[in-house]
Amino acid sequence: MTALRKPGSLLFPLLLLFALACGSSPDTDTGDGQGTDLPMTDVPDTTDTTTSDQPGGPQVFVRPNMKTLAPDGPEIAAFRQGVQVMKSRPASDPTSWLYQANIHGTYDTPALEAWNSCQHGNFFFLSWHRMYLYYFERILRKASGDPNFALPFWDYTDSTQRAIPEPLRNPANAQNPLFVAERNDGINDGAQIPGSATTFTQAMNFTNFTSPQGSGLSFGGQRVPQPVHFGGIFGQLESQPHNIIHVLVGGQDGWMSDPNLAARDPIFWLHHANIDRLWNVWKALGDGRVDPTEQNWLDQKFVFFDENGQRVEMTGQQVVDSAQQLNYRYAEGSGDEPGIQNAEAFPAAPFTDNQREVLVDRRAPTRLTRERARLTVPGVPTATMESAEPERLTLSIEGIKFGRPGVYYEVYANLPQGAQPDPSSPNYIGNLAVFGQLEDGQSAHAGHAGADKSLKSEAVLTYEITKLIETLRGQPGFKGNLELQFVPKGLASDRPGLESAGETREVRFERVRVIRE
Repeated sequence: MTALRKPGSLLFPLLLLFALACGSSPDTDTGDGQGTDLPMTDVPDTTDTTTSDQPGGPQVFVRPNMKTLAPDGPEIAAFRQGVQVMKSRPASDPTSWLYQANIHGTYDTPALEAWNSCQHGNFFFLSWHRMYLYYFERILRKASGDPNFALPFWDYTDSTQRAIPEPLRNPANAQNPLFVAERNDGINDGAQIPGSATTFTQAMNFTNFTSPQGSGLSFGGQRVPQPVHFGGIFGQLESQPHNIIHVLVGGQDGWMSDPNLAARDPIFWLHHANIDRLWNVWKALGDGRVDPTEQNWLDQKFVFFDENGQRVEMTGQQVVDSAQQLNYRYAEGSGDEPGIQNAEAFPAAPFTDNQREVLVDRRAPTRLTRERARLTVPGVPTATMESAEPERLTLSIEGIKFGRPGVYYEVYANLPQGAQPDPSSPNYIGNLAVFGQLEDGQSAHAGHAGADKSLKSEAVLTYEITKLIETLRGQPGFKGNLELQFVPKGLASDRPGLESAGETREVRFERVRVIRE
């Protein structure tokens, strides 16, 4: 990082004083409605911070782990106060709760500036949401009246935090601005999210941030030439745990499972703070894990509003270091423990070009309901390809359509006869869940502002199956058939009736491919 980008350098204050003397702020609107281009070497304006405890630089806020906060403590009180103040403002106010939620997505018309601009299904997913949280946190901090407030994160991978945090469900009435009734059945009663829905191991194993357009084989998502409001091919972290948490918390009819409504639920912000934290965890693993270098990712501008309601712009290269550039870091959470350093690494090389060989391409119209389903995929080669390059095999499930079923599906391959489904077994290959579709697979943004920026409504999910196939090839009797099983999973609870009640809306997909990458 250059001296210009370090807040504590000697050169930065001189440049800032010069900018102030010229009567402009580096990231605010000029009054002509167009906004000022942000200097790529400057950090965003941080005038909302308190007196620095670091000589020569602004305060670095620590986003706390939700489990460390007392339900009746000052941090939760400030959180509630900030949300209440934001909700009291008119929807036309950029610092209001509704305006901020609508930036992510909305059915409200006419759409105001920056509404319906969330990025999903592409490599802008993590950077856009980091910017979104950053400015939302500044607005919330000012509204709370607490100059030290920082947005908490919900660490659901921690087995002691599988239920939605208590302050967001108790008291369960209008006096609690963190409570909303529009959630999955059982969530507000403390039902637990299954462990297989919360893991991030597979995402962490990918050392490449990006993958070619059309491929989800990367940590951060497929490369696209320009912003995509909602695509159907998800990077590994977006697929798991991001999408599944949305599906389970929102259920069939709640806000969190509909991207046009998700950000109206306060749990959205705690969930995305955790996803943002996991980006930092991934980079800390090293072994080639670095942020994108593509120029359009670095330079693409997105519009937001600061705590004073001023229009601002931000780019990817301004958010790659949350502590140095945005003045926040995270308290300890899942993934920070030493064991994560032993994560397996999938080398980036096989996933960064378009040399793909389709080994199996089967049209297989399939319906998934509340019952376990099975599907045979024949034709997988029983011998390893003779090549100097390492063989990488993936399973692609394509043409996925559903209408917010409120459950997800654990996917197993060649589960031994009589064996119980177990996510810790080598036969477990991942989960099937998609965030962003409504009835009949319609994109949640179809027919609304920004729909023209969506790629497709049908989703594609990709699973790494290299080790599984290697194991099967070593077993006598393997004839090249993948025997897939789809096991529906909902909320878990000790109280009868809290597990994803109601009729499950079916999930459908059309095609299965096995691809050598």
